[in-house]
Amino acid sequence: MDIGWDMAAYMGVRAMRELEVASHNLANASTVGFKRELLNNWEVTNPHLLGSGHPEAANYVDVRSRDLSQGSIHETDSETDLAIQGPGYFKIQTPQGLRYTRNGNFYLSPDYQLVTKEGY
Repeated sequence: MDIGWDMAAYMGVRAMRELEVASHNLANASTVGFKRELLNNWEVTNPHLLGSGHPEAANYVDVRSRDLSQGSIHETDSETDLAIQGPGYFKIQTPQGLRYTRNGNFYLSPDYQLVTKEGY
């Protein structure tokens, strides 16, 4: 079966992207609040060319997404560590504006506010 140069090139690029996503996920697996990346393959069809046998009737696109499912929750010895069960994020005020995180490692500031380790 002849898959053609276009498909062979795509398969090579796809393998490189899969390795990139896997190494990113492994490198960050122990980071608190990390959400793994997924690599999805979507088929995009041209309805005007379907059934014509034209090589551009269907194209494939790699789409990256994040797995936003609930991670494990475990108890810590810190009274300022928080966790969210179910959907939602902590809103953090930064100099660049609001940011959202599920990382619940907080600290008490001198004026008794919960802050991130960066002081936001």
